[in-house]
Amino acid sequence: MIKIKDIKFDPVENYKVSNKNFDKILFAEYKGNPHGIQMFHQRIQKEVEKKNYNLISPPYNIFNDPNNFTGGNNNEFSMEMFFEIE
Repeated sequence: MIKIKDIKFDPVENYKVSNKNFDKILFAEYKGNPHGIQMFHQRIQKEVEKKNYNLISPPYNIFNDPNNFTGGNNNEFSMEMFFEIE
């Protein structure tokens, strides 16, 4: 099951991570099976389009490190990430 903890459509502007600037971003947290993350991205895409935004980059996890996730086992984990939007 895919659970989306929080999708905020109040874009954060002028966000900076690791010396990279982002004009607008959207935070979200994925919880569930690691194999469901592609479906999560598709859900985010649909939700973003409903609000008349576009995703302009692949998602970044919160620390810009693809190995940053927490969870008890291989079947379930959570990852906070953000998406660059316009």
